[in-house]
Order: sequence, then C-alpha cells, then structure tokens
Amino acid sequence: MMRRLKWIAVGALLGLGTLTLTGRAEDAPDPRAAQVRAGAQVFSLVCAMCHGDRLEGVGGPSLSDSAFRAFYEGTTVHGIYNRVRDEMPLDRPGSLTDQEALDVVAYVLRANGVPLPDGGVRADTLDAPVHFAAAPQEDAANPAERAAP
Repeated sequence: MMRRLKWIAVGALLGLGTLTLTGRAEDAPDPRAAQVRAGAQVFSLVCAMCHGDRLEGVGGPSLSDSAFRAFYEGTTVHGIYNRVRDEMPLDRPGSLTDQEALDVVAYVLRANGVPLPDGGVRADTLDAPVHFAAAPQEDAANPAERAAP
C-alpha cells in the first residue's frame, strides 16, 4: 500500500511540474509588445514634439511616409538605432539610454508595419533587415494601436 501511494505521489508531482511548465509558456507575455509600449512612452515624451504624435512630422521629418520607408528599406535595424541613439533628440543628442533607443526603434518600426525580431529589438538583433509592409493606416487614431505585434 505504501509503495502504491509513493508512486501516486511521484506521478502527481511529475504531472504538476508538467502543468506548471506548460502554463508558464502559454502565459508568457510577448516581450515585443512590452517593448513597443515602452518605446511609445519614450517617443511621446521625447520625440513627438518634432515627429508628431502619429509619426507625421511637425518640426522634424515624418517617420511614417514613403520617403522614410524608402530611405530605410533593405537596411538593417542597426542604422536606425544608431541614428536614434547618437543623434536624437536634436536638442540633446545622445541623451537616450541604449534601452530607450532600442524601445523607440521598436515602436517606430512596428508602427510602420515592420515585423520585429523574436524577443524584440536588442543589441543582438540589430543586424535584422528592415522590410516595410504596406503603408501604415493614415487614419489610425494612435500609432501604438497599430504598433502592437
């Protein structure tokens, strides 16, 4: 009887461990979505005054028009990241942290329909190519809505 209870307990623990591992994988949030949200916040605070709330460009260039897409199409994420990290904002170049620059790049790319690398835009994914999808919806109320992966 004790031997039988021991095997039942072992089986229950193994089953519980499998259930826990399976539940974690299914419940894990997509890091790209969190990064896009973080990038939207930084963009709103630091970039929108020049590039507009909808990336349309108000004092600075648009980050969602055909010229922007044509300039960066076929390049790598690294080029956009370097520009954001080293040259933006114009009144305080280089003031963004590396993570803030990565987040802003993720937000701008996603708002333009560019699929983000698995795990988001990170130092080890900067060599990913930039390929724009169809033009973003011009009438979208909020770029963060279309930026969600």
